[in-house]
Amino acid sequence: MIHQQTNDFISSSRCYSLDLAHLIDQPVAALLPLIQHRPTDITYVMSEARELRTGRSAQCDVLEWGFCHSDFHGGNARLDSDGLCRIFDFDCCGPGWRAYDLAVCR
Repeated sequence: MIHQQTNDFISSSRCYSLDLAHLIDQPVAALLPLIQHRPTDITYVMSEARELRTGRSAQCDVLEWGFCHSDFHGGNARLDSDGLCRIFDFDCCGPGWRAYDLAVCR
């Protein structure tokens, strides 16, 4: 329901996009300097990143894009006195593949 309710949402704040650059490229770029002394691990990380990017690129057209909470778990939701689920903590939100909300939900 949160995705349906936010179909027309446009943020006035600057948000990052939950795209392949944010989900794959930027984490890999942050990791590589930490493992420069381990060439085998660099090769492995780069290979996995390429495989992920290739696999996800093929699926991007079929995944729904829109507002994502991006930190969607029970710690960021409460039931109110009427039994309605109230979602909060939107500091990680931004445009992205909505399936990502399932990836961070426990």
